[in-house]
Amino acid sequence: MAQTVQNVTLSLTLPITCHICLGKVRQPVICINNHVFCSICIDLWLKNNSQCPACRVPITPENPCKEIIGGTSESEPMLSHTVRKHLRKTRLELLHKEYEVNNN
Repeated sequence: MAQTVQNVTLSLTLPITCHICLGKVRQPVICINNHVFCSICIDLWLKNNSQCPACRVPITPENPCKEIIGGTSESEPMLSHTVRKHLRKTRLELLHKEYEVNNN
């Protein structure tokens, strides 16, 4: 149960758009600095580049993007109002922290 809640929390607190295609993230992967991309988008990007398109951190076999496991799907049960409220709060806190880091 704890792992399920953790996976749901992670998937609902991630950015919902890919930094490359700007569409809804499909098969999400994440760079070391937590930028999220569609797996296919970053694969295409890395054919001609060796850095994260958002932060330019090197992406190498030693420092690869990592798959994110635990995305949401229609097969998951509906979340309670309390859990949804907590997830919204967590996402807002993460966005706020990211904003502070980027503006300091």
